[in-house]
Amino acid sequence: MIRKVYTLDPTLGPDVPMEARETRGQIVYHCSPYHFTEAAVMNLTLVEQKLLDGGHWFQLWNGEIVSMASPEIPPAPPGQDSDAA
Repeated sequence: MIRKVYTLDPTLGPDVPMEARETRGQIVYHCSPYHFTEAAVMNLTLVEQKLLDGGHWFQLWNGEIVSMASPEIPPAPPGQDSDAA
């Protein structure tokens, strides 16, 4: 399974609008509150999920192809809640 999540990250200042952190089956985009609103971040996550639901996406992670058909990804590490938006 592949998951892309956008989350508002108050630790990012005005000089860093967005930072991506990738793990197996998951990319979390940390968005600066100086550039994004909470509503915008939630909508980005919803739009990405609709795109991924098409099933034509994959990730190359450490030589392994992770696709929508791959087993469930492990839980997000502490502090990187995959359901946060």
